[in-house]
Amino acid sequence: MDWIPYLGQLSKRPMAIKYSGIYKMLPASICGWLDSCDYTNKKEALRLLAEITEKSGFDTAVNSLEKTLEYGVLDTDSVKLCYKRLSIDNNPTEKSICPLPVSDPKPINSDISGYDSFLGTKAAL
Repeated sequence: MDWIPYLGQLSKRPMAIKYSGIYKMLPASICGWLDSCDYTNKKEALRLLAEITEKSGFDTAVNSLEKTLEYGVLDTDSVKLCYKRLSIDNNPTEKSICPLPVSDPKPINSDISGYDSFLGTKAAL
């Protein structure tokens, strides 16, 4: 199904989503979130869903929104961030493993007596 014309039109008239067939196809979590949004946020959310659907498909848009809702975040900027994170296939935390064993650090003994003589005072340690 081509979602883009529907989502584009609904982003212009967001209050009409309840009366569209798309509303019944959305997961319950997304419907609940859209119901809790005010007019402006609902309009922005539907515009964002249309944008992500155009780039990557409706399933990806819904998945991004559901993943964002799992974290308890409700703003569209977080949905954008989640979409970008899901669409980019590199996770830097998994690739940053040190291949060599790291030894215990040696203690550092500093001698600041040169500063004491320069300033004419003794440092309190």
